[in-house]
Order: sequence, then C-alpha cells, then structure tokens
Amino acid sequence: MSIMETRTALAVKKHAGVKLRGVGITNPEDFAPHRLEWSKLNAAQRSVADISRGIIDKMDGASEDENRSLSEAHDGLMMLYDLITEEKDHRTSQGNREARETDARAGRRPILKDAICYSDGSRSYSNADGGEVQAFAIKPEERMTDWARQNGAQDSDGLTTGGLLRAMLVGAKTDAERRALSEGSNGAGGYSVPDLLSASMIDRLRAQSVLTRAGARTVPLASDTNFVARVASDPTVYWRAEGAEVTASDPSFDRITLAPKSLMCLVKCSRELLEDSLNMEQMLPQIIAAAMAQAVDLAGLFGTGADGQPTGLTGLAIGQVALNAKLSAHAGGAYGALVAARTAILTANAGEPTAILLHPREDGALVGLRDGNGMPAQAPAKIAAIPQLITTQIPINGGVGTNESSIVVGNFAHMLIGLRNSLRIEVLKERYAEFNQFGFVAHMRVDFAAEHLGAFAEITGVKPE
Repeated sequence: MSIMETRTALAVKKHAGVKLRGVGITNPEDFAPHRLEWSKLNAAQRSVADISRGIIDKMDGASEDENRSLSEAHDGLMMLYDLITEEKDHRTSQGNREARETDARAGRRPILKDAICYSDGSRSYSNADGGEVQAFAIKPEERMTDWARQNGAQDSDGLTTGGLLRAMLVGAKTDAERRALSEGSNGAGGYSVPDLLSASMIDRLRAQSVLTRAGARTVPLASDTNFVARVASDPTVYWRAEGAEVTASDPSFDRITLAPKSLMCLVKCSRELLEDSLNMEQMLPQIIAAAMAQAVDLAGLFGTGADGQPTGLTGLAIGQVALNAKLSAHAGGAYGALVAARTAILTANAGEPTAILLHPREDGALVGLRDGNGMPAQAPAKIAAIPQLITTQIPINGGVGTNESSIVVGNFAHMLIGLRNSLRIEVLKERYAEFNQFGFVAHMRVDFAAEHLGAFAEITGVKPE
C-alpha cells in the first residue's frame, strides 16, 4: 500500500535511502510500521528525525532544482515520521506494543498517487483506481455527498431519506426501500442509513448550521479517535551573513484530537400524518436536520466537554474581550468591542474574521444604535464588511444578572467540525402507541476543534440595552 506520491518516494530514496535502509525502511512507498518491533520502531523514528534535520541543513546554498528535490524528500520523511507516531499511539491505546501483520488503518488510508494542489493550500489525491479522494476537510461550499461518492458510496436508485423513514414504519414500496431495510436493520428496531443518504442528511444539517455558514470546515471521521496536526507556534526567521552558521528554528507542533460524541434527536409523528400527508416524507428529514443543526451550533460554540458534550470554541483557550456592559456603554463606542476582537485576531496572524455570531437581541441592539444626531450609528467600514450571522443558539441568560450574552468573532476557516459519516435511525413503535404515534430517534457523532486558537475571540458579558 503506497503511503506517498511516487515523486516524493523517489526524492526520499535519493537523499535518504541508504540511511533509511539501516533502520529497516527499504522502500518508503511500502513502509509498514506495524510490522516493526517496538525498539526498532523507536529507532526508525529517531533516525527519520535526524535525517530530516540533515536534509534541512543541505538546503542552505543548494541550487533551485536541488532545493526542490530536498524539500520533496523532507515532506516524505515527515510522512514516515507521522506514520510511526500514529502506529505508536495505536499500540499504546491498545495496551500492546507487539508487532503485527495487519495494519490498523487497512482499508481506510487511500493509496496516494498524483496530488492536485489548490490555491488555498489544500490537496486532493488520486486513489488506486484513479478516482480523486478529497482533502481531509470539506469546505462550506462543498458537499458531503460528493465526498461520499468519491469514497465508494453507491447511488440509492431513487431511494430518499423521507421514503426510508416512512418504509421503516409502514413497509417498503420499492425494491430500493426493501434492500435498504434488509441491509441496514439490526433486528431491534434500528437501521443504518445508507452512506449516500446519510451524507445527504449531513448536507441538510450543514446548510442550516450557522457554524458552516460562518466558514467552518467539515472533517469526515473514519474512527473513534482522529488526529489533526496544527502549528502551536510559528518558527523564528533570522537574517544570515555569508558564511555564518544557520540558526535552527523549528516551529512547535501539537495535534488536535477529534473524538466524536453522540448526538441524538427524537421526532414524533402520528400514523395518520405519516400515511396521508403529501409532504411528510420531505418534512421529516428537514425537521431532523434542523434540530441537529441547532444542537451542533450550540455545542460547537458553548459545549462544556462534560456530560457527553464535546468542547466548544468558548471552552478552548480562545481570546476574550470582557465587556460586562451594554454594547452602547463601551468606551470605544458601540462597535468598540468588535474592533478589539478583530484586532486580537489579526494580531495573532489568523487572517480577517469571516463572521460575527450574535443573538438576535444583540443584533437588534446594534441595528437600533443612534448617534448624537439621532441618526443610525454606522459601523466602522472593516467591521461592516464582516458578515454578521444571527443565531438563537447563543444563550442570553448568563452572568450575575442572568441576562448576559456573548458575541463570537472569528476566522471560522480555522474551525473543524468532525462528523462520522454514519447516521442511525431507531424507530419507537411502542413508546407512543397509546397516542397512535411513532418516534424516530436519529443518532450521529460529532466533535469540534480549532486549528488556530488565535483565530477566535469571545466578547463576554454583553448586557441588554
């Protein structure tokens, strides 16, 4: 199974092949860390790190072509290093450091061939069959259904989510519905929604999520624990005199853990409504997606990390601007807190904010602001240029007086929403039988992370006008 592009592997062999063979890595394209003993795994990791540092030293003074080749080799070595780290983490989590024949990631890691680099720095790869596999995160304008198709999901022959929900209760009408019920049933009233329909439901959710509209990216998760690398601190850059020693400067890396938590939604409807309504099949998926989208937004912003919740943005070490007053009472004017939040984000080199998230109450306060002449107060041009998105998922009952709110400002391109691309539906036939009603319990798993904590700021203690 190839773990890197062919040209990257050739560069690694050219600049590091001899040294890698000394630690058991004869072919970087087919490197299988799961087969190495623990001591050899550690030795290989140390050697890869040492070789990488040597590659960086060689870049100083190298020609442009040689520098390009060295850079490609360094990228490949970092892939090997990350693969070893992942293997060590897997063994540690399993409590077993022994080598094994089966790769824990078998069947989930794409075979990478030629990469396509996009203008935003993301990449997609071709798999073994030449089909493109999307980058690890899906942008707001991209669709989960496209990702699912590119990763093997099959079209459902006209099957719809609403039709499947109806069929769970009153029986299948089409062959596609019968196959879906047969293949997805667990025999206890639960059904796995086919991958493409599950992705379609997630797209409905994403379309109604204020976090997605703000710019947050979606990460399809393939396991219970997933890691994403991020830069904890930028490298320091030095000017260098001719002949002087190069000063080492390594960026500090850490990793984000995405461990999805369970999210459930219960929807009730009567048998008559389900059987007789012309649009119930369309309404049910929409209702479920809307309810889950609100829960995702609330947890993504204010999740506590306790009682089964994931940790939201405000639970992370993001910046804060303490207002503890009405917006109009800020010393810098009504928009002063927003200016301060934007400044903090720019100072962290996190780029321009993509959105300001606020409750309708605070939106109304800003809309109703007046200047000294009784005219509507104008926001500074650079604040007015940031989209203001309204959501009722921001609480307005906090603080000492239980009437305070928050405003979250951020470059939400740095926010990740991790979703398992699997949706389960449980049918409750007995619980509401005396009311001739059925219950649908939808279940999916979600987690959140921020690639750059400095990209966000919370304005706290916002009191009503």
